[in-house]
Amino acid sequence: MSVYYQNGPEITKITRRGLNSLSMLISRKQYRISAAQLTDKFAWADIYRAWIMACVDYMWFMEHGDPEKEAPQEEQVRMAKLFLEGAEESRCHEFLNRYREMLTRPHYPNVGSSAAAEKICSEIHGKMAGAPIWLCMRVTAVCLLTNSPPEVIFSEGLKWPGALLGPTIAAKYESGVIDVREGLLFELEPGAVSGPGMKLAPRTLRNKYNKVCSVIIRYKGIEHLVKIPPYGFLRAVFSEGSCVRLVSLKGAISCCDAGSAILQKGDDQGSRLFYAHRSGGASRLVGMPLIGPFWDAAADERSGVTGAVVLTAGELYSTVDPGRKISEGDKAPLPIRCYRSGSQWGWLYDDGVFVSNLSGGRDMEGVTAVAEEAGRGLLICRQGQFLDYRSNVERQITEGEFVQAMLGRFLQAGQDECEALSTQFMRWAILDSGEVRQ
Repeated sequence: MSVYYQNGPEITKITRRGLNSLSMLISRKQYRISAAQLTDKFAWADIYRAWIMACVDYMWFMEHGDPEKEAPQEEQVRMAKLFLEGAEESRCHEFLNRYREMLTRPHYPNVGSSAAAEKICSEIHGKMAGAPIWLCMRVTAVCLLTNSPPEVIFSEGLKWPGALLGPTIAAKYESGVIDVREGLLFELEPGAVSGPGMKLAPRTLRNKYNKVCSVIIRYKGIEHLVKIPPYGFLRAVFSEGSCVRLVSLKGAISCCDAGSAILQKGDDQGSRLFYAHRSGGASRLVGMPLIGPFWDAAADERSGVTGAVVLTAGELYSTVDPGRKISEGDKAPLPIRCYRSGSQWGWLYDDGVFVSNLSGGRDMEGVTAVAEEAGRGLLICRQGQFLDYRSNVERQITEGEFVQAMLGRFLQAGQDECEALSTQFMRWAILDSGEVRQ
């Protein structure tokens, strides 16, 4: 995984001979990072390797006096553990005192003054009272190394504490997860409507084991097997919070018109998002930079560049279109699912409102289910009627046709495949092993 500045390029590694280069770069370019990245294990691992390891090396040099030697691996591991859950508080404070003293030396590296460091630490201490020490360590280490107050270095500005200390993102994410087991059955009723006060319930069907798992989707008495790869997941929507009636099931592959796709995948560390494209006849996956757990994603495209719309606990944003962004607390609430197929896109809200570019871009009400049909367009269920927009005109279809379009990627997959999606440009498949095949 790569970590990027919110308004700039990929974060690159510094050396112990260039500790002061980072603060100068931040000041000159006014780069910012998201505070939420500090709560994500993947993003933090990259930040630690890129920035903090060089500091540990220099602290080792200061104590042992050998400019040619880096800190031993066991020392790096010991220091890295101070930034993880379960770290001993007294050792963390000891490290931060040495770290701060090292960065504010009057000679090299001279990243910042003692007064500036004191002000930074005081602000962090006041705003993060009661926070776990390992998280305070991460924030303090980054702010001191960049010689920046948190509201300056973090893209959230004055709202940075909320990105770290608001409702626990991981806990909120887990509350929306259903851990599946072999043979778990779901009744599919895409036309289920709860009335004017309906509240659709998004859930993630997760396979937390290292082998493929098959769930049963029963529609009108017929049972269909849908496989979820090791550590994989699928995005579902139920008609109500008790999750009795499944109204839609969304695949893990999404694409626009180009020969590329966005894939939601999992591993034993959590959910990941990948950009997939063809390279020399072979498929290639590139991890997309994220700022923590995400609720859903869909392909997005602007000026021929493929990216993704990503839905998180606090916002929906596009990696290629800055205009596509909704933050929690804005006048509009956040959607529960985002969809893209070909040139058609849409966002579904829990009250059945569907914001899309369908039907002249008019918001629709009473939408309970949405299906992506490869790269050919979207289909929806609105107020019990099933509508096909794949030809860019509204055409009424049967419920069976809608279900076939929604489940086709699972039911038409090969024997060793969990899901397959084909367009005129490409074919992508997620295998029983969790690997991806073109």
